[in-house]
Amino acid sequence: MEVVKEACSETGFFQVVNHGVPTPLIDRAFQVSTHFFDLPADEKLRYSSGSDAPLAPGYNRQPVHPPYRSEFLLMFSPSSAMTNIYPANPPHLRYVPDES
Repeated sequence: MEVVKEACSETGFFQVVNHGVPTPLIDRAFQVSTHFFDLPADEKLRYSSGSDAPLAPGYNRQPVHPPYRSEFLLMFSPSSAMTNIYPANPPHLRYVPDES
């Protein structure tokens, strides 16, 4: 677990391997999320919870970070008690079909 903590604090990310998710599905998920983050700011803000909670679901921005690290979509497991905010655009952001 220490290696994950170090990767997050020193590098800013880490990669999980041997997880069983097919590469074409991962590639498609990246395409769909890139489409969302390329939308105009006002459209992305429609999918914000507007909550000041530290873990507010949906689209969020952190203006204190550089632009490439300032926005994110926070989603919880569907079995969680948290209510997710799913963007309608692109339509496959909620569910990316496995086209492999």
